[in-house]
Amino acid sequence: MMVAAFIITGCGGPKIGNVIPVERSLYMKGAVREIRSEDVPEYKIGSGDLLRVTVLRHPELSGSLSVGSYGEIRLPESDDVIIVANKTTYQVEDEIASIISSYVKNEPVVIVEMEVFNSRFIYVLGAVDKPGKYPLKDRVMTLRDAVFEAGMPVSDAELNKVVIVNPDYEDPIATGIDFMEIMYGGRMKYNLVLNEGDIVFIPYTSFSKTVDTIDRVATPLGKIAGGLADALYIEDAIRDRND
Repeated sequence: MMVAAFIITGCGGPKIGNVIPVERSLYMKGAVREIRSEDVPEYKIGSGDLLRVTVLRHPELSGSLSVGSYGEIRLPESDDVIIVANKTTYQVEDEIASIISSYVKNEPVVIVEMEVFNSRFIYVLGAVDKPGKYPLKDRVMTLRDAVFEAGMPVSDAELNKVVIVNPDYEDPIATGIDFMEIMYGGRMKYNLVLNEGDIVFIPYTSFSKTVDTIDRVATPLGKIAGGLADALYIEDAIRDRND
């Protein structure tokens, strides 16, 4: 614990003292959730998303609508503004139908679909081919999904020291993962489900290269994720010295 706290404050990130790294011996036991269909939440619309609104028999009321910074859309051919943030497409369909029913002859049939997902992301940083942020879309994304989407680990990735950090500044939780067990051991029950804003950091086998990567990470929580990965190097070194 103390090692992790030292590395976090020493790598340029904010001094957050309550980051909780999972003990190495408990890597495959902490925060693991098996994916069940009933656990998959409905996608909630957010700012930046693009919706495709279709009103049957009324093409003038249909179109692609961008969700504004306040979570709003403006209906075509009218001044009607609807707040859609944190709502499902089905809820928005009902709201649009209720509004336009006052000026269309028949009961309107409204279909709202997600055209572009732009509001919910996870981040994959470090030793992958394409580090960056990736949209969650309307599906569950696991750790393996995220790493694969980021172009797979590079040849000098340290896969047994992967760290996942949630985005909560008040009470961030760090989870250490031996990704080798997932990728090559076939232990899918250890394949964590990622939440919105989660940061996956894959260190390099070279400590100095990992530190250099952290220095180039722009976000404070990204630095925390990298700092915790650094802590695992030092923890291993201390253990080896004491063995």
